[in-house]
Amino acid sequence: MASAAGRRYEFNIFGKLFLGAFLSTLVLTVAVMASVRWSFLRGFEEYLFQVQEERLDRFAALLAQQHRQYGG
Repeated sequence: MASAAGRRYEFNIFGKLFLGAFLSTLVLTVAVMASVRWSFLRGFEEYLFQVQEERLDRFAALLAQQHRQYGG
């Protein structure tokens, strides 16, 4: 009886095609997920920067109004 460690597996044409399609799908899925994550993070950072900039603009306008009203 041959041991499992010494056994060499050979795939028929169906097994090779399945393995190739599976690995291709796996690589493509990982690449798409990485691309979507990068795109989301980039867009989210831009959104946060825009929100912060709008808040600072409103705050600067309020400070300018207070300065004009009460002097400085």
